[in-house]
Amino acid sequence: MQSSCKGVKTMKTYKFIFFDADDTLFDFKKSESHAFKKLLSEFDLEFNFENYIESYRNISDKLWLDLEKNIITLNELKLLRFELFANKISLDVDSETLSKMYLNFLGECTFLIPGAIDILQYLKKKYTIVIITNGISAVQKKRLENSKIKEYIDGMVVSEELKISKPNPEIFKYALKKFNCHDKSSALMIGDSLTSDVLGGINSGIDTCWLNSNNSINYTNHIPTYEINTLIELKKLL
Repeated sequence: MQSSCKGVKTMKTYKFIFFDADDTLFDFKKSESHAFKKLLSEFDLEFNFENYIESYRNISDKLWLDLEKNIITLNELKLLRFELFANKISLDVDSETLSKMYLNFLGECTFLIPGAIDILQYLKKKYTIVIITNGISAVQKKRLENSKIKEYIDGMVVSEELKISKPNPEIFKYALKKFNCHDKSSALMIGDSLTSDVLGGINSGIDTCWLNSNNSINYTNHIPTYEINTLIELKKLL
């Protein structure tokens, strides 16, 4: 049964905290907007930013869900989203060029979710902290390297390097082994995605905490162990 983090600390003793990256520690929507606006400006298209980013997000979000379901690969996603977007707005630029430019801009963005630094400072005293991300390796490594949270992170597992994406339990199995977590009950996965982070944790036998920043209703069958609305609420749990 799902538990709230509000009120009482858990009786369980965790030693390893696995965090998702985007929209859990890093503010992906803000980063995406910033990078996409810079991309549009390269082609003098920023005047229609709001309409264009809505179209792009509709395309990209669907493809990320397809990636989680193993319908497409990450390499296909990187190109296909810009191929579909360029076709939609009749932009005569190849998808590889658009993708490379966008990812370069995205890698420069280190915007954080409110409370990220505070909670990592708090957790670092007691836990091994690892990021498990479905993001693109070069982008995620560049962002982490240049961010203010780098000093609190013990390591990062990136799906692109393993060719395995959350919610596949193999990526969690790899993280457990890599960071010498021999008892999965001592690990907690924290993330914003029910279909990636929570389902992945459930598939792996790892406790999960859903960061429900928008106070959304869970219409899935993926029930997290805990649910929070802000990162700072983790202080009541851990």
